[in-house]
Amino acid sequence: GARFETAAVPAVEPRTAGDALGLRDPARRRAVMDYYLCQQELTADCIEDFCRAAKETTGGRVVCGAFYGYFHGVPPQTQGGHLELARLLRSPWIDYFAAPYDYEHRLMGQDGRLRCLPEAFVAAGKVHMVEADTRTFLHPREEYGRTPDAASSIAAIRRELSTALIGPAALWWCDFGADGSGGWYDTPELIGEVRDLVRLAARRLERPRRPVAQVA
Repeated sequence: GARFETAAVPAVEPRTAGDALGLRDPARRRAVMDYYLCQQELTADCIEDFCRAAKETTGGRVVCGAFYGYFHGVPPQTQGGHLELARLLRSPWIDYFAAPYDYEHRLMGQDGRLRCLPEAFVAAGKVHMVEADTRTFLHPREEYGRTPDAASSIAAIRRELSTALIGPAALWWCDFGADGSGGWYDTPELIGEVRDLVRLAARRLERPRRPVAQVA
C-alpha cells in the first residue's frame, strides 16, 4: 500500500536488522528490501551514466571504471551498495572495477584477501584493480592492519602482489602520505621491493596462464 507521496526511507535499525544468516524475511521487511533495491539500482545507474559520458566525450579513448563489486568486508552487502554487479558487468561503458583489499585480514599471518570474487570479472571480460593501500611501518597511526616493521611491510607488499597475480587482477600501490612527514613507502628498502616486484610481474604477465590446481 505504499505510495510515492508517503513512502519514507527506513530508519537505521530496520535497515541493519536481519533474520536467519543475515537474510531478510520479505513478509516482515518488505519496505527495507524495496528501499535497498531502489538505492542499488540508482547507484548503478549513476556509475554507468558517468562512464558512458566519459567514453562518448573522448570518443572511447579513455579507460573507465569504478570502485564497485565488493563481496567480502561489507556486511551487509546492501549497505555497501554492490548488489547490481551482474548488471554492470554487462555494461559496454565500464572497463574495470576497483577495491582495496579486505581491511579485516591484513595482519601478519592473515591472507590479505581481495574484497571481490575475481573470477567474475575475468568471465565478463573486465579487469579488477586492487588498491594496495597497505599501512606500512612508516604510517604514523595504528590502523587497518599497520605493519610493525620493515620486514613485515615487505611481507605484506609481496602478499598483495601475489594475490593479484593469482586472482588474476591488476594492482596499484596507494600512498596517501604520512601527515606531511613522508610517504608510506619512502625508504629505499620498500621502494626497492616495489621496483623488483614490478619487474617480476612484468615477466610473469608475458607467460600464458593455465590452471594448475588439483583440488576444488
